[in-house]
Amino acid sequence: MGNNNGIVIFDVDDTLIKGQSQKIFIDYLFRKKMISLFVYLKIIIWFLLYKIGLVSNPKSIAKYSFKLFKGKTEQEIKNISKSFFEESLKNYFYQDALRILDDHKKNNRKIILLSNAIEIIIKEIAEYVEVENYICTKLEIKDGLYTGKIDGDTTFGKNKVKKLEDFLKGKNLSLQNQENWGYGDHPSDIFVLKLVKYPFIINPDKKMQNIANKNKWSILIFNK
Repeated sequence: MGNNNGIVIFDVDDTLIKGQSQKIFIDYLFRKKMISLFVYLKIIIWFLLYKIGLVSNPKSIAKYSFKLFKGKTEQEIKNISKSFFEESLKNYFYQDALRILDDHKKNNRKIILLSNAIEIIIKEIAEYVEVENYICTKLEIKDGLYTGKIDGDTTFGKNKVKKLEDFLKGKNLSLQNQENWGYGDHPSDIFVLKLVKYPFIINPDKKMQNIANKNKWSILIFNK
């Protein structure tokens, strides 16, 4: 994919797919009896609080949630993530979002998926939509085994900007000298949307609607 026709930065949760991919994953793990009811409820309550804006930074719940991978091999987790994608997540894509991605591909733009979700989920999504570049939260692996810890920091809020800038620098790219687009739905996406020439807010709630109006950003309603 050429990189001189612009850069497209696409959020994943509630932008490319309907819902929070990690919540959908936790639901799947619970249905498959891979996590206990206690662990499941604790994580679900956090997601509810996040949804209504009572908690913001997801790092603590991510640390708690992904301890369950401790000691598992890369292949075991790969098998779980592939099954999860095929049996569940594949059904959550917004068709409107896929059409927009296709349009950008036809115009030979460099598309970057940018998400706080973990790599084992984002990698499956990226492969499915045939996008080679993604930035997300990674889980630590040592000697072929998951340690149950996050590798580095989560990809959230201002961290998204830092990781995006590092990524672009590594590819010898810049948002300054070419056309660029950004798609997001959540207050944590605002830092990135402020960097692009054409920002779009997807299915905004009242708060995001106000932010869009204030900044004169475009709004897209994806059919649920």
